[in-house]
Amino acid sequence: MNSADKIYSKALLDLSSGGGITSETIKKDLCTVADVFKNSADLYKVLVSPAISCDKKKMIISDIFSENVSAEIVNFLKLLAEKNKFSDFENILSSFIELSDEFAGIKHVEIRSAIVLSENDKNKLLEKLGRKLSKTVVPDWVVDGDIIGGLVIKYDDNVIDMSIKSKLDKIMKGNV
Repeated sequence: MNSADKIYSKALLDLSSGGGITSETIKKDLCTVADVFKNSADLYKVLVSPAISCDKKKMIISDIFSENVSAEIVNFLKLLAEKNKFSDFENILSSFIELSDEFAGIKHVEIRSAIVLSENDKNKLLEKLGRKLSKTVVPDWVVDGDIIGGLVIKYDDNVIDMSIKSKLDKIMKGNV
């Protein structure tokens, strides 16, 4: 993500804290727009094309999105058209989701295990991670037989590797 992505996503978060629209509504609306782009690559190409005038892009945005998303998001899309920033839409969406989750105290975590964990084990792990991170943990559970046993936990740029494979690799390299 570049600084422009963060500036736009921060502006959207500020919009939600102003009380007129919630961050959940913004997220839902932006995801609706992203789905439309996925289903209509031609529309996206038109909105990023320098050959199409800004006024034409704004008209297209109004025609397509006015009934499906909030007025605030329609205006935001028009702003992206004015600033020729439509090519950054996916990055802005990702940045907004990350910022709004951070603001809400949510941390997305990937948890890899060699076997499917019991609900009891999952709950204990989530409770410990929540305390360690001081956040509400939203897990992405992945079963990965290659780690042999144990767990690998990833969040942000952090990796907690408690796998048997990792320990065996260290032994083989003489790092024990």
